[in-house]
Amino acid sequence: MTRRATLFHLLGDVAHGAVLKGLALSARLVFLLTVATGLADGELGSYVYLSSMAALLGRIGGLGLEEQLPLEIRGRRPTASRWLRTAEILFVLGLFLFGGALMSRHPVLLVGALTIAYITTSYLAGALRTIRITGSERLRDLHWILFVAMAILLPARNAEQLILLMILALLSVQALEVVLSRVQRVIAEGRRLPSWSNFVDLVKLSWRKLVAAAAVLAIVRALVLWPEWLRMDIDLDEIAYALLIGEAFWQTLMVLVHRRYAAYCRLDKAELAEGIRSDLSRVGPMVGLYGLLVSAGAALIGQLDITIAGFNSWWLVAQMVGFFTAVSWYLMLRYVVWVIRDFDWRLAGLELVLIVSQAVVVITMPVAYWPGGACIVAIACLIGARLVAHSALSLQTSAPDSAGSRRVS
Repeated sequence: MTRRATLFHLLGDVAHGAVLKGLALSARLVFLLTVATGLADGELGSYVYLSSMAALLGRIGGLGLEEQLPLEIRGRRPTASRWLRTAEILFVLGLFLFGGALMSRHPVLLVGALTIAYITTSYLAGALRTIRITGSERLRDLHWILFVAMAILLPARNAEQLILLMILALLSVQALEVVLSRVQRVIAEGRRLPSWSNFVDLVKLSWRKLVAAAAVLAIVRALVLWPEWLRMDIDLDEIAYALLIGEAFWQTLMVLVHRRYAAYCRLDKAELAEGIRSDLSRVGPMVGLYGLLVSAGAALIGQLDITIAGFNSWWLVAQMVGFFTAVSWYLMLRYVVWVIRDFDWRLAGLELVLIVSQAVVVITMPVAYWPGGACIVAIACLIGARLVAHSALSLQTSAPDSAGSRRVS
């Protein structure tokens, strides 16, 4: 039976788990309307910067295994069990660091504890992506619901408190993932941890994806990171607000992108080319149309001069949605290349362009046009990525085996 994705199947991928996804998006909206508006000036920008640094360090510490593990595991539970045991150890370490951060509130400990939480999440996601595809993706949204609920009930008044609550939310979801994996016997009793040689061999395959994973995080948060790194005296609250809205939109698109990647990892060579060609003719237009509609809606709100919770920079949001749409489409193409031949340095070059160009945008353009400038460069890089993916797909059928299909014993 062919596994070529029809439009019905793609819509089913998006709809599956839609209730929890909708609740998570609603939680983000509630955060922006209530918690974010109650923060003192500068606290929202500080929170986004600190959480971005933790996420970036988490990507580096994750060693690219979130993307490589699905290629290693490919639905095999015994292999998944070994890596889930590793995630359990990281989870315990995260609990200890959370206790230290709770007592000291020092920014270094806060960022460190959140970093470990992100690393644990990446290990769990990579280990479960081909085992419990839709269930794992749904649970990854749950931490936002918990985070916002706690931020309202406690309540959180500054960046440090928000970081602590985010750590607690992530730890809660990780505990649930571990319990479910044990109940479903994905984690087998007596199963050993991955051997050191197994770990080293896998990292030899994943280090390029580590570079790519860190690059993507830097790309999506660069408009907040660069002003801090360059010591620019700019209030980041407004751009942080727009970025959080755009990122919420981005997460809805990434559900489809991640599920297609998981599906590619399970296809054999005969089915892969057909499935990818089907997706490129359907997923791209779906992503583009969705982004266009959301961006136009944000622009319309701005044109009507509507203020919501004190925020009225909807032109920023419209630009940010366009930027994240291009990034989502780019990531879809990058996964196509990865499955066919593991890694392509031309894509790494495009990602470097996306990161450095945002520094140029931040230095040379007014804040009101930062996302627009980043969006223009992202569209240009998207065109380049499409050419790379087309080249890889054309050569796929003639290759004896793809680098992306290698397994570590």
